[in-house]
Amino acid sequence: MRRGSREPQLLSQSDIDAAVADLLSSSDEAFTAAALTLARACINKRLSRQEARGLIARLLEDKDGLRRTLARLVDDGEKESQLAVADLLLCLAVEIKPALAALQPSQLVDVAAVVVDLVTWRHISADGSSRCYGPDESLAVKHGLKADAAADIVTLVRLGLLIAALQALREAAPQEGACLRDLLLAGHQTTIKQCLTVTRTDIEGSVSRTAFDVLKSLLLPFTPSPSSPDAEDPAPIPLQLSLPLFTLLVDHVVELAEGTTLMHAQGLLMALELPGLVARAASWRQDRSLREKDVKRLVRQHIYPHMETLLGIIASAQGGMLAVGTATVGAISEFSGQWDSPTHVPRSSCRPLLDNPSLIMTAIKAANAIVGQDVELPPYVYTTMLFVGKLSLTV
Repeated sequence: MRRGSREPQLLSQSDIDAAVADLLSSSDEAFTAAALTLARACINKRLSRQEARGLIARLLEDKDGLRRTLARLVDDGEKESQLAVADLLLCLAVEIKPALAALQPSQLVDVAAVVVDLVTWRHISADGSSRCYGPDESLAVKHGLKADAAADIVTLVRLGLLIAALQALREAAPQEGACLRDLLLAGHQTTIKQCLTVTRTDIEGSVSRTAFDVLKSLLLPFTPSPSSPDAEDPAPIPLQLSLPLFTLLVDHVVELAEGTTLMHAQGLLMALELPGLVARAASWRQDRSLREKDVKRLVRQHIYPHMETLLGIIASAQGGMLAVGTATVGAISEFSGQWDSPTHVPRSSCRPLLDNPSLIMTAIKAANAIVGQDVELPPYVYTTMLFVGKLSLTV
């Protein structure tokens, strides 16, 4: 150690215990003061990693305290408490995943249910953001993100908690995780729309990547544990929950096509990857009791109405938007190919493509041009776009 320098003095255990007691209390004033004390301690390295992880563990184990904490995080009307909890949780972010992993599966399921109940969205703003805090207001923005401008740390923390809970369930309690995923897809479409909005509007990319990770975690399979008799099969999203995602996807693509902001490279890559994820989720093994007429009804509701809109985008778009529109149509065709005759797309919907099949090659050239802009395309994008050509042969 250099002369005159000294290590930061760690908080005493009694100081930590007192702060945690206030953190878990119902008093907003005591909570805010304790959260700021602990956030400063994290930033100034006055908490060891073990103490930080223990702090998160104590918060997760107190269900009522956790509910109050997350309720303060999402309350835009109480700026001081919201900022304090956002700063604290962002400073402790690296310890949240290991703390969740240390829980017993039954505890984890309960905690994840609280997270989904509290941090999901009931309504969203036009740009998908919450109140933003600048480096002069937020300890985490100044010292953690080291940002010069205001940042939407509340949305970042909410999305981070969601992805941490979903990933922990996938590893420790996959069957329960699949049930919670289905509950989220069925009852929290506003949250899915929020994630899509963030991927469009977050130009800097700090929040959009986390939003996209939440979407991926919902769409990827929750594989049962090896002890399960069905270990070789994923727990599929029911078709009545996966097909409505095509409607949300197309709405997202239309918003991109009509948007006034320039699509950044990361946003473009996410927009290209998403259609394939949705198609694969909808193509998983389904319950044998699913009737053909139910499949047809769902397809008529969530597939057919969008084809003309998407092909109109392909016919008029250029560059990245052309590739995104084509990848989306290709993903729909990929899904349709899994079901044979029940899901054939009406010929009238494909008229723009049938009248001008050269659009397929134009779209592939657009994708190649994107590669030249230092955007790495997912390997299946080319294959997916070629499915568009199959439409002209099958309709």
